Amino acid sequence: MRSLIFAAAATVAACAHAAPPQPFDARPFAGDGLRTEPDTLFRGSFAEDGDAFYFFRKVTPGEEDYQIFVARRDGEGWGAARRVDLGGDHSDLYPAVSPDGGTLVFSSYRPLPDGTPAENANLWMARRSGDSWGAPEHLDALSRPERYDAGPRFLADGRLLFGSTAPDWRSNERLAAAFDGRNFSKAQLEPIAERWESWRADEAHVWDVVLSPDGDLALLDVSELVDGRRGPTDQWYAWRDGDGWTEPRPLQGGVNTPDAYENFALFSPDGRTILFDRGFETYFEVSTAVAAPR
Repeated sequence: MRSLIFAAAATVAACAHAAPPQPFDARPFAGDGLRTEPDTLFRGSFAEDGDAFYFFRKVTPGEEDYQIFVARRDGEGWGAARRVDLGGDHSDLYPAVSPDGGTLVFSSYRPLPDGTPAENANLWMARRSGDSWGAPEHLDALSRPERYDAGPRFLADGRLLFGSTAPDWRSNERLAAAFDGRNFSKAQLEPIAERWESWRADEAHVWDVVLSPDGDLALLDVSELVDGRRGPTDQWYAWRDGDGWTEPRPLQGGVNTPDAYENFALFSPDGRTILFDRGFETYFEVSTAVAAPR
């Protein structure tokens, strides 16, 4: 009898050890189908209710040469990523699709409308034309040719958020502009990350903040200081708590690693999944259950 008990206990232990991954374990997104060479894969954006994923890659090592790609999902899963044709052979980056799916906003080093070479990346937009995109238009109302205007993303309220960096790279503004489906309003300063900019300023630096679709969960790109220098970014989170926020803490579930950069986080349209880029090489996904309030 004792041997049977030990055998049963061993079987239970073995089964527990061999349990399949849980929903809060980070795993490669799209079956690892987006994996590229290290330091070449950058921020993405969902569209079409989560059935299309736009992102950009560096295509020429050592140069500011990027291309925008899209991967699409059907009943069999995610297909191979394909380059998005935006006309010409230009360096395009940071794609963001509007909530109605009709407009693609991106940064680009392409020449200005008058043919002047671009000093920096500026904001452009293309309107959907059937299954493709029309000729890009320079966003004169938002871009200043001498500045680096990049990182656009649409917020849950439909506004476009982006960063505008000074030519000397010493200052950066977070700006947001309302969008009526055709035109953008004048950009205004957006304090989305203001409450965390001085948080642990002597121990950590917050590079970016992304809010969940319902606005109650914040993901923070955080670099902790290591020997006086900023280390690789990790993903932290905070929950809205009344009029304030909980103290940020690192995401669990195998999201953060000691040496790789975990950044460019975003939420799926339904807010149930977090995606993040690891090592500028591939995207991982994890359930928002990993960031449950506690």
